[in-house]
Amino acid sequence: MLILIAGITGMVGQPCSEATISQSHQTELSRGVDAVICAYGFLPEVSVEGQLMLLRATERAGVKIFHTASWNYDWTLGYLGQHEAYDPYLAFHTQVRISSRIKPLFMFTGRIAEWLFSNRRDKIWDRETQTLPCFWICTTASDIAAYTLEAICAPGADEGGFIRVESFRFTPTQFVEAYERARSGKVSAHLKYQGSVDDVVEMLKRARETIHPVNLEEYIG
Repeated sequence: MLILIAGITGMVGQPCSEATISQSHQTELSRGVDAVICAYGFLPEVSVEGQLMLLRATERAGVKIFHTASWNYDWTLGYLGQHEAYDPYLAFHTQVRISSRIKPLFMFTGRIAEWLFSNRRDKIWDRETQTLPCFWICTTASDIAAYTLEAICAPGADEGGFIRVESFRFTPTQFVEAYERARSGKVSAHLKYQGSVDDVVEMLKRARETIHPVNLEEYIG
């Protein structure tokens, strides 16, 4: 199988290429491919305009299998305007559904495990205070690659659809225990109660009133 991986140097693109080569598939950057994996980043311009341009090129080339850059939480549970970071994915899905014969694959993985500690502007992992908000579902980059490759190679991949996978899930208590074990007891981690769901809703409301949505990374994490 000849696979085009767009965004091959990224956090998901690299393990996807490794998984592809290890299973004797080929990666390609030209015509004649059997499937496209879009491993673009998470900027809105890339999630919408970038993916649409790639999908249109995929259509022109006659390729039927298109895996989107969608390795996140299940945004089908929400609606446009509920969560700014997922609005581009909802917009892309809606546009493709009414304007393309291609039926893309969308994969929901929860948080990418390696992403938690990456040097991100939204400071999900705050290096200064060494704090991390807990997330319930995570998938490692290598597992994402394996799941993605299996999805595009499966019978009926050209019919698209939503795929929900995960490597693990945890409670805050389990996360703290695992962190301490990983550090062989040399570092102590502590749970800190930061408020109720109502408190979070109020924080988000204030953020939206004072921060332009173009700067959503200042608060959405």
